[in-house]
This record gives sequence, C-alpha cells and structure tokens, in this order.
Amino acid sequence: MAPTKQRLLGALLGVHAGDSFGAAHEFDSWYTIQKNFPPNGNIPRAITGGGPFKWSPGHATDDTDNTRAVLLAYSEVVVKATADKEQYGTEPTDTFLSISQTAGKHMLQWYSGPWPGRPDRSRPKDVGGATSAGLTLFARAARQDPRKAGAGPGRCGNGSLMRCIPTALFARDHERLVQETALISAITHNDWRCILACVAYNVMVREMVYNDVTPDTAVSKALEVLADPETSDTIVAALTVGSAAPDTSTYDANRAEVEAAIEKCRGPDFDVGVLANVGPQKAELKDGEKALPLAGNGYVLESLSLAVGALLDTKRSWEDLIVDVVRVGRDTDTNGAIAGGLVGARDGLDAIPAEWRAKLQFRDEFTKLVDQICG
Repeated sequence: MAPTKQRLLGALLGVHAGDSFGAAHEFDSWYTIQKNFPPNGNIPRAITGGGPFKWSPGHATDDTDNTRAVLLAYSEVVVKATADKEQYGTEPTDTFLSISQTAGKHMLQWYSGPWPGRPDRSRPKDVGGATSAGLTLFARAARQDPRKAGAGPGRCGNGSLMRCIPTALFARDHERLVQETALISAITHNDWRCILACVAYNVMVREMVYNDVTPDTAVSKALEVLADPETSDTIVAALTVGSAAPDTSTYDANRAEVEAAIEKCRGPDFDVGVLANVGPQKAELKDGEKALPLAGNGYVLESLSLAVGALLDTKRSWEDLIVDVVRVGRDTDTNGAIAGGLVGARDGLDAIPAEWRAKLQFRDEFTKLVDQICG
C-alpha cells in the first residue's frame, strides 16, 4: 500500500477506532475509570463495546457517523465531477458550498434515519445539544445553507472537530480546505473556536498525509495558517451571505485561545501519559495552570489539546497514546476519535491494531470510498 494511502486510511480509521474504543467508557470520570479498572485504570486494550449506550463492539457512535456523512459528500461530488468530465469533457463546476450542503444532508439523514446499523427512522442514541440545534436550523434554512445554521456563539463543544478530517484528505486545494472546513463546522458549530480548531486540525492532517512532514512541522504550519490574515479573510468570505457577514468581534480573541491550546502542547509539561496516570484534576503545567481545566469534558479546545499532545509524543505508539487519551475520562469516544485521526495521519493504517480494525463497522466502506475518491 502506498504511503499516502496508508496515512489516508490511518486518519479515517483512526477516527473510527478511537471512537469505538472510547465508547465503552463514555462519561466515566478519571476517578471512575481508576476504580473500575485497578490498578491504575488499566482499561482493556480491546474494542469491547458497551458503555452507557450499550454499543456492540466496533459500532460507530456520532463521531464516526458524522465523519461518514462528510466522507460520503466528498465521494458524491468527486464521482459527479468525474462523470461530467467523461461525458462532457468539462472540469468540475461545484461551488465551495457543494460539499458542505451535501455533508449536511447526510448528517440530517443520520439525525432522522435511515442509517446503517439502526432501525429505519429511529433517532441516534447520542446527539449533542449543539449538533441537534444546528441540524434543526440547517433543515429549515433556505436551500439548506450551512451559513444560516449553527448553534451560535458560545456553543463550543467538540462536535464539529470530531468529523472534520475528510476535508483535510480530499479538499481540492488549501483555499478550499479552509472554506469547506469552516462551512462544514458551521452547520452545527459556528463559534469561532470550533471553526478555527477544525482548520488547524485539518492543516496538520493535510501536511502529514501529503507532505510527509514531522508532527512538529505540521503543528507549526497550523499556527502559521491561523495567524495569516488571508485565513480570516477566506473564512469570513465563505460564511458571508449576500451583505450579511458573520460577527467578527471575538475572532481575534478566539483565535488566540486556539493558538494557546495548541502551543501549550509543545512544552514538556503537557503529557498525555501524565494526564492519564495522575488525572486531569492534578496534572499541571509549569505555571501552575491545570493542563485540562475542564477535565476533557467535551470543550473543543481541550479535545484539540489532547489530540495535539498525543501527536507530538513521537516516542509512543498509536495504541498507547489512544489508550491514555481514553483513560483521561469523560468524553472518551470523541476525544479518542479526534486524537485517533490525528495520530493515525502520523503513523498510518498499520499502526492501528489489526484486531481493532477488524471490528470496525465502516472499515470496508471507508476503504472503498477512499479508493473511489482517489481513483
């Protein structure tokens, strides 16, 4: 398998594997995990299913389901563009809205059914509040325009970061990566912190998969993109409808928060292994600040920090890092998914344990979709 395809599938199935592994411990605090798996919170190193929603082993939760929705959008737009070129000899004519609108429609299908692995028309077990609010607005918006959806400022959970990785892998160029990342986040999460976290994450993934850079270089590139005025111009333009531009009054302050969430992971005192061993309530940075003040409980920038911290720990394996991300507790499926995708882009498909991959609900479909998109 070519190195690029190894990393493509490592990224996508890394999300799925981290999600399905973490699902068994969702909502459990670090203390609960320590109590349930003595000594030292040694959770089983296997995809076991279970958890509060009683998942079967390898079943997708909302993280992988919504990643699938975005991946299907890229597949459909690419297939249509290829067919048009073969039939009419024309280059692709899709607008920058095409992918996000198509992704949103698949997310609505997940939200209200039918969806693989679920009885027809039944609702998913695990819908976040911002996701529900955003999809409701998206469904009602004229022409289902993502620029007219979103749960609004202040709703800054990790529900768009968990699903953004297909854009890193399949956007046509850097400008489209920024545009499409922003729009796909805005379907449900249009707080600037969510949008900018997704952009930074996707830049890191893109750099590792296609440019074969080191994790530290990928992080530097993400910070460079965040600081570039062209990035803010591109995002604001993408989210503007007619003369109605988004409110940018908090943009710079929120960008600084995203940058800080990434920067703190570059110091030796941010250590995912320490977080897993002593717990987020005790793990501190050198200035006395807690490494994860909200204990990994679904805030987008804490999920980003956990993922970047895992990425930069190049001495440890994909499996060891994702196990420790989950051992931190709380939003274990989503934190596992976000870190799993980022470290999967670093290490490739074969780094994910074969016995984990064998259980994944969408393993074969994701592999076929990658083949279809890549030609």
